[in-house]
Amino acid sequence: MKKIQMEKKINVGIIVYHGSQKLLEPKTLEVKFSLRTENNEPDDITQSQIDHNISYAKIRLFLETVLQNTFICSAGDIDEALQMSAEMENNLMVIPDCGESTLSAALHHKLNSICKENTFMDEITLYEPSQDITYRFLLTDDELDISLPTGQWLGEMSFWDDPWWERDDCLTFDNVARNKKEYKRFIDQKAIHEHNSKEMFLSLEKEIAKMFEEEDEEDEVKPVKDADIIRVDFGKN
Repeated sequence: MKKIQMEKKINVGIIVYHGSQKLLEPKTLEVKFSLRTENNEPDDITQSQIDHNISYAKIRLFLETVLQNTFICSAGDIDEALQMSAEMENNLMVIPDCGESTLSAALHHKLNSICKENTFMDEITLYEPSQDITYRFLLTDDELDISLPTGQWLGEMSFWDDPWWERDDCLTFDNVARNKKEYKRFIDQKAIHEHNSKEMFLSLEKEIAKMFEEEDEEDEVKPVKDADIIRVDFGKN
């Protein structure tokens, strides 16, 4: 089996809400991840290269656009956080608790969920410069991760069947209906919500696939916007 592994570091700013203290804590994090793409089919190298590029681009888009300036709260503080984030117009992230280990696990799962089938994010590290502390999350193939809940983790009337860290979309937020009427209204429009949550990634995937098509046609790289094709050489060990 041939594989390629790469690493990337991105700086992001987040805001953590500590509900028990009514405290907003701005943080700057250096997020570093390693990305691995495997190739089992020697005759399908081009598709592996496309998948690697798509996965890398989706992770960068998520970290630089979605996670940047995200307002993070625990599940018990959703109502308060919704009010504050609406006034601040920040993206909202809901996790079981606001501990760094939980945040690392959620990001690790999410970034793996948005990768293509044969591309994996092995390790993620969060470095907090103000505290000079590094948090590292690494999950090996033979481990069963029980650090995060699964399914409708917010209750029976959760809007989504799976938590956001297990979905291939741009969302970092799950919610639960207050009553059956509200739940039915969401379910009736669920297909629309699902399309909207995936639209940004779908557009990116089409754009990258088109870049490879143009390069094959003209035998040269044609960057679109600020994107570049990453060539993965699976012919070398």
